[in-house]
Amino acid sequence: MTDLHTIRAGEQTIAVRKDLRVSMRDGIELAVDAYHGVDDAPRPALIAMSAYGKELQALALTTPPQRRPSPMRDGCIEAGDIARVVREGYVHVIGDMRGTGDSGGEMIGNYNFGGVPQGQDLYDAIEWVAAQPWCDGNVGMIGISYFGSMQVLAAAERPPHLKAIFVSGGHYDFYETTYHGGVMWFMPRAAREGRGGDSGIAHTDVKSRMREVHSPEELRKLVDERLNDPDVAAWPNLVHVLKYPKNREFWFDIVMNPLDGDWYEERNPITLARNIDIPVYLQIDQGRGWTVDGHIELFDVLKGPRKLDIGSYTPMQSRPWIEEHDKMFRWYEYWLKGIDNGIMDEPAVSVFVEGSREVVTAAKWPPKKTEYKSLYLRPRHKLSFEPEFMGAEHAAPDGFYL
Repeated sequence: MTDLHTIRAGEQTIAVRKDLRVSMRDGIELAVDAYHGVDDAPRPALIAMSAYGKELQALALTTPPQRRPSPMRDGCIEAGDIARVVREGYVHVIGDMRGTGDSGGEMIGNYNFGGVPQGQDLYDAIEWVAAQPWCDGNVGMIGISYFGSMQVLAAAERPPHLKAIFVSGGHYDFYETTYHGGVMWFMPRAAREGRGGDSGIAHTDVKSRMREVHSPEELRKLVDERLNDPDVAAWPNLVHVLKYPKNREFWFDIVMNPLDGDWYEERNPITLARNIDIPVYLQIDQGRGWTVDGHIELFDVLKGPRKLDIGSYTPMQSRPWIEEHDKMFRWYEYWLKGIDNGIMDEPAVSVFVEGSREVVTAAKWPPKKTEYKSLYLRPRHKLSFEPEFMGAEHAAPDGFYL
């Protein structure tokens, strides 16, 4: 175990154990840092694991939260407010997944679906943390977006000491995340490769699953088939990815699999989440629209105590991520510290309704009887509930433009 030292965060003194090595069942070691109070008392632990690099997450101690369009906003600083986690009486454990950062091993494909399951590594990390003298054996997890997805993969493995999770803004169905509504979306590429202000994955040994599964000859044939799509062949960016996949290995896998199906479904955390029976709090703002459906689908399959909190259509949360911490600490105060603060007496579902600007609560989803109606596009960008268009016999083509 590395030597303990202290750092200052404002008026707060924090004890830090850097670069702890956590052995996985196959012998690979993951690197983690542990932040906690200066006394020796064992505490509950909140674990944050991702491929973005633990040193990047440490900037939460020195970088004020930034919102878009600040050029200082880095979308990958998502492990939470370290100083507040420590102040609330927890150990904040931040680590690197295999194949990234300071950890060993290799990552094959998005979320390592194609290599050692990330849930398996997370199981081993959770049980290691629970056995440390600075942890009291009660473990939860923390972090937004990528970190939230890791929580679901971990909980699906059912590690004995993982008592509850609080998932904010995770993404699950990877097809829906990258082909949102069936249309390719480049934001996930930015988050992984470091574009548009995001640092991206801390690559050390990451590989394309397509390149692992197929021989070079097979892959050349598959790439040529993909390039037969005129929309792909006309897009220089995609041609470049397909011809030169090195260092864009994860995005190459996405471009090579444009249709939903087994490739995505067997890797969908919602499929795995049917194993989860610990308490789960799901929080999502409507501004992260590409993952709202996933949170609802996840809520539907969970078996244990659960809550679904859908917030307003706000701008993307700040980075470093600090929002939702009040709710998170109430959740963990109940499930990790055993303090009855009334949170489980509150409705299971809370939804901010944009039109009325009201919060609707209910015991289940959907909050009330839902009626579905079709909307039809009319000229001048208008929508109608009427299927028959009563205007000119041959109206000019119309559409929505961004």
